[in-house]
Amino acid sequence: MTKTLISLFFLFTCFNLSPENKSSSHYYITEKVPVRGFAYESNEDIMEVVYPGDKVSVLYIEEDLTRDKVQNNGWARITLKNGVEGFVPEKFLSRKKPKRSKRKIIRERFVPTPYTVIVNRLNIRSEPSQNADVLGQLNKGNTVSLIKFSDNSEWIDGVSAKWAYIKYNDQVGWVFSGYLSLSNTPTTIDIIEPSNVFEIDKKFKTSHEDTPIYDMPNNFIDPVGSIPPGSEITILKINPRFETLEGKLSKWLYVNSSKGKGWIFGGDLVEVAETIKKDKKKFSHPLKPKSKYKITSKYGPRKLKGAKPKFHAGMDFYHFDRIGAPIYSVGDGQVILAQKYYSYGNLVVIKHGNGMVTYYAHLNKILVKKNSKVEVGEKIGELGTTGYSTGPHLHFEVREDLGKKHFNPALYLQN
Repeated sequence: MTKTLISLFFLFTCFNLSPENKSSSHYYITEKVPVRGFAYESNEDIMEVVYPGDKVSVLYIEEDLTRDKVQNNGWARITLKNGVEGFVPEKFLSRKKPKRSKRKIIRERFVPTPYTVIVNRLNIRSEPSQNADVLGQLNKGNTVSLIKFSDNSEWIDGVSAKWAYIKYNDQVGWVFSGYLSLSNTPTTIDIIEPSNVFEIDKKFKTSHEDTPIYDMPNNFIDPVGSIPPGSEITILKINPRFETLEGKLSKWLYVNSSKGKGWIFGGDLVEVAETIKKDKKKFSHPLKPKSKYKITSKYGPRKLKGAKPKFHAGMDFYHFDRIGAPIYSVGDGQVILAQKYYSYGNLVVIKHGNGMVTYYAHLNKILVKKNSKVEVGEKIGELGTTGYSTGPHLHFEVREDLGKKHFNPALYLQN
């Protein structure tokens, strides 16, 4: 009996199984700091303010490669007791609860920044997806408060943005944040006038997104299926009433498709007779040919051996030719950075005409200069392992600007 008690005491002491350490994700805040919607210092999306001693859950760490030392220089995505999620610098987290300060901590009442809807109608959905169930609807000018942003981004109606989990009165749900503005008097997004002339028996193709099919001409009911991107459809009936749906003005159409008959919204259709233009959002690929490289790490949360969960802000590609393999610009643009850049190592950043910037990191050689113009497919460097790198690879990112919001590169690269 005595030996058993000693053994249990030993285990308890070694593994510190106290109530405060049941979850390895629990940390304490050491300084007063704002919780930001995105992982960069100048981000104005303030979700909440936390104070020394506040207990939070850490979902993952987003490494900040703009520092020479990666250790504790990342951004932590945290969850608060009230459900709010956002980012704080990793350096303000501690496993141990900080000692009480002699000075009393005064907690100011946090008033969430209101966000204004800037389109005529915006659906509140059950999940961060255009195909998710519609829970309700917002009108232009409605103000909402944000609870968190999604990890992944989407490109909708020429706008690249994350989904936002919001609260409006007593209702919560997901909306596309590209249709929200921090300004009290936002610039309204122009409604896209219909360019297609719909006629019975006329053939069209669906756009780059899955197109939901409904039993009736409205999206307040659950879709009965979806039509894959690029599918050909034939119009059987046309609802005469125009409707604005997520920034596009069009009509509901009863169509025949490979997935059967049903109602779809016509705002995302392209005439088969037209030459389908290359989607402006799509980039070429930084490595060629496809048979010579593989993806070694995707965009999103990942668990590295012996480390905290991390969020990978780009995609890593391994080339079978290893160091020296050519790296190409994914689109026309202008070089805004070409130098050794902290933990990115040798880095090239290109700004493109669609407003996005692309990062090419850990290069062995840089073959372009700052401010120079480049064309799609132009060789800009050679694959390497400079900076914070464990082996030869290309780290590729897509952002809205230098050091700003990042997006999933897989949504932008052509297959």
